[in-house]
Amino acid sequence: MLKKDCVAIVIYRGPFQGRRLGFLLEAIGQAHDEAEFIWLYPKFDPNTPLPWFDRFMEERPFIRHHAILDGARSALVPTIRYLRRRYTQQSRPIYAIGFTSLWYARALWPKPIVWCIQGIPEERLMHRNKLIDRLSVAATWRTAQSGPSPEIIVTVSERMVQFVKRYFPRVACVAAPTCADLKTFRPPAMPERKYLTYLGSGAPWQNLGQLSQIWSALYRADKSLRFKVVSKDKRAEILKSDIPEEAIKITAAEGPSEVAQHLWEAELGFLIRTPDIVNEVSFPTKFGEYVAAGVPIVGTDVGWDFTQIIKQTRCGLLVDWKSEPQTIAQEILAYRRKIGTNGEIAGACEQAANLMNKDLWVTRLSDTLRTIA
Repeated sequence: MLKKDCVAIVIYRGPFQGRRLGFLLEAIGQAHDEAEFIWLYPKFDPNTPLPWFDRFMEERPFIRHHAILDGARSALVPTIRYLRRRYTQQSRPIYAIGFTSLWYARALWPKPIVWCIQGIPEERLMHRNKLIDRLSVAATWRTAQSGPSPEIIVTVSERMVQFVKRYFPRVACVAAPTCADLKTFRPPAMPERKYLTYLGSGAPWQNLGQLSQIWSALYRADKSLRFKVVSKDKRAEILKSDIPEEAIKITAAEGPSEVAQHLWEAELGFLIRTPDIVNEVSFPTKFGEYVAAGVPIVGTDVGWDFTQIIKQTRCGLLVDWKSEPQTIAQEILAYRRKIGTNGEIAGACEQAANLMNKDLWVTRLSDTLRTIA
């Protein structure tokens, strides 16, 4: 059993994902008095300071030590040597965050390992899907299976639990979606909502090509509509392809507080995806942020968990991803007119937000971490 009074080791490999990492660290902080944090950064450069990373760590005082190590594959051996020198003689639980962090955590076995995964190797097939890529994905799973199993696997959704269980049938798996801080995102009393809004990256699974067509159809049907894209990703600019400059705003946000301010101006938030395994097992962070900010969602039912929340609370509109953009646009316009005269939508979003309350899920996860056998 993992004891609260022991010091946890957190090994994180991958690009920095502050929302998910912050959520997991908060749960780990409730389950343990102290932790040490190692970021294995694949693009590590010792000559490039990262002051924002230090600030992120300083905001979490239970982390008594943090460091950045070279997470490139070419540095695998020296990095593992460092981890063994620092931690081999100490009996501590290890939290391996990120799919490939497991390889490093196993170097410290037999310490108990909690493996936290946000995505699956199949994501790379959304960029390129050749035979060599499919073989690489299969090899990644085989490598994950070979070696000591984690005590528990933490995923982002129940669908991801089911998927991971195919490879780890005897390991306990739990779902803990990345949720929103209601205190940060709760909207002011009378927000001025004027934008149809997309929040997120331009990654292939975001399906922005189809969303661009839907927005274009919306604008053709109603020239008074205004659109906003909140993203640091240049690929998201595809959404302005067929919309005049005066009708769309492209902006970025630094941190949850700025995201919340943009969402308080949103009429609708968009989550338009197509059914594939990457989307089916995901639980987009933006879902919780949309509803916490009082923004109804326009989404597609591709088998992911939050579809049931939309159906249960009526906090949004589900459209058929196979429909023509013009058809979807007409459904959205009808829905927009409906919620404009329906005072119940704010209550529906609040109900959904309560289900996605970060404090609730942090407590649930930390309780699980304390009782691992």
